[in-house]
Amino acid sequence: MRLRTPWLQESFGLAAASLIRLWHSTLRVRMFTFDGSRHPWQPDRFPCIYAIWHESIFAALRARVAADAVISQHHDGELIARTARRLGFDVIRGSSTRGGAAALWAIQQMRSDRHLLITPDGPRGPRHVVKPGLIHAARCLRRPIVFLGIAYNRFWQLRTWDRTRLPKPFSTIYAVFSEPICIPADPSANLRDLCCRLQERFIQISRAAWRWSRTDGIVSPYAPRLLHDSPTTLIRNGGEVEDVLATQ
Repeated sequence: MRLRTPWLQESFGLAAASLIRLWHSTLRVRMFTFDGSRHPWQPDRFPCIYAIWHESIFAALRARVAADAVISQHHDGELIARTARRLGFDVIRGSSTRGGAAALWAIQQMRSDRHLLITPDGPRGPRHVVKPGLIHAARCLRRPIVFLGIAYNRFWQLRTWDRTRLPKPFSTIYAVFSEPICIPADPSANLRDLCCRLQERFIQISRAAWRWSRTDGIVSPYAPRLLHDSPTTLIRNGGEVEDVLATQ
């Protein structure tokens, strides 16, 4: 049953935020950064765009940093938005399928001392496909993109389009941050080519996180197999991408 009345939606957001805080308190977090810096950066000094896959929203909500989160205008997005606000995030509503222009305008108006959190394959997929909205946001704000790959050593997987994974209580989150990636301001740059290159790097970061979690943190993501075994990105009809993580 959908929660259509504002007070029910707000009640859901409050209850969900309380449950998530309790859930997060049981989790251990291990982080690795390819550029050697400490993430998340201080937003008043180095604001950037943190990109996560839609399936990893639960882990991203654990962050305690000044950030604006881009969340869709769909019904499910309303519940996520109310929960995110309760957890300390500011919310920008809009996505590639609804309210994109409004979201881009809001991004232009956001404060310079806050990070932007975005799911490049949201709100409805295809899964693990980077859409142009990420590039438009980076050009608009003139900020670098940092990909965040998330994995868990123990988790449940939901039967949703993004195959959301939820960490089991008392498990470990493995977070791998990419190097900062700057998008060329040249509007003549091939947008599809940029999306494909970003997508391949993001999948590589995600693969490193999952392999790190499978070793239970023993093998560093700097190990040659994790760092250099770059996945092959195959674009199919309709813009879908081969799921290189399906067997992991």
